[in-house]
Amino acid sequence: MNIGRQEVIDRLNPLIKIIILVSVTILVTFDKWAYLTLTLFALSIILVGMFSKITVLGYLYKLRYVLVLSISYGIFIFWGQTASGEGVNIRYSISLGLRFLVMAGYSIIFVNTVKPMELTMCLIKYFKVPESFGFAFLAAYRFFPTFKYELDNIKCCHATRGVASEGFFSVFVNIPKYTIPLLVTSIRKGERVAISMENKAFGKYENRTVYRPLKIEKLDIISILLVMTIIFIIVFIFNKYELFKFSLKY
Repeated sequence: MNIGRQEVIDRLNPLIKIIILVSVTILVTFDKWAYLTLTLFALSIILVGMFSKITVLGYLYKLRYVLVLSISYGIFIFWGQTASGEGVNIRYSISLGLRFLVMAGYSIIFVNTVKPMELTMCLIKYFKVPESFGFAFLAAYRFFPTFKYELDNIKCCHATRGVASEGFFSVFVNIPKYTIPLLVTSIRKGERVAISMENKAFGKYENRTVYRPLKIEKLDIISILLVMTIIFIIVFIFNKYELFKFSLKY
């Protein structure tokens, strides 16, 4: 199947994305300096811009709160080092702050490019998650948009009838008013899902058939080899010029 360059990440097997995400997370977790972490963040921007439907501006916009958190955490660590009198390590402070940014960045790419059904099948097939838990996760995941829609309807109804509370504590006052209708809705939808699964003989047969089997394609192999090679080259170059320090001590 021919696919556009902007759809490469979206078409990858979720297992490949999980491997890349875990690998990057391990590297930035034990990187004591900021050079590698910052380079991996730049790599994520390049991957998004070239091989994903997510725009670079949209990607950075999703990271706006994480960026504030990263800067705040870096400043807090720097202030703590200054106050303790143990010596200030600016590179280490920046590295700690950037870790949140890199982890969140690759996580956003994963969440925005993986399909819930494919992720569920990946958990069941490769990580041996029981099917009952896997499809329960899928059902719960798909309920979130429905609950948001129902919550918006409830808020509109309360506003129309003039029963919505206003003020600083309105969020807490309105919780009981929103909880009961949402609870009723969740029970109804949960019952419908249970009946539907019973009608389809869920769990009766040991081997289930799927409409679109999840397989490791040629694109997946090429992508994982290419990305891991790039990361290995970056680590090798940075280590050679003493720009990377892998440390288990904090």
